[in-house]
Amino acid sequence: MVAIAIALVALWVEIRPDPTVDHPFATVAIHPGESVGDWNVEWKAVPVGLLDPVAPGSVAIHPVAAGNPILGSDIGDGETLIPQGWWTIEVEIGPQATIGERAMVVMLDTGTLARAVVVSASSDDPLGASRGAVAVEPDHAAEAAMAAAEGRLAVMFASG
Repeated sequence: MVAIAIALVALWVEIRPDPTVDHPFATVAIHPGESVGDWNVEWKAVPVGLLDPVAPGSVAIHPVAAGNPILGSDIGDGETLIPQGWWTIEVEIGPQATIGERAMVVMLDTGTLARAVVVSASSDDPLGASRGAVAVEPDHAAEAAMAAAEGRLAVMFASG
């Protein structure tokens, strides 16, 4: 009788289901700058520990293809991407920029360079505005804002 009980426990250990947790997966392509929520995710069971837990309600900072899991590195919010003390300005940015991407701004008349980070990307609509926002380091924020207002500012992105 004990042998049968041991065999049944061993069998249960072998065939029992692995513990799972629900994780969000994109139901449609999610582009940088778009909100992530119940309207564009579905919850699927995945083995515990396979993916780090994430909570929708944030903003995509990297593109997520339909059907892919949403990873912690794919979401955030513009505010958490801005280093302490930096200032945000609206600029001509182009559709290649992604939220969270590091950049440099150049004041065209003086050649001054300043570090920046993309806070909001422009629309990929060819008829839409190509304006977005970058946060600029405080030492050059005022000069960058004036240059942007006068059309004397360029944003550069590193390749690779």
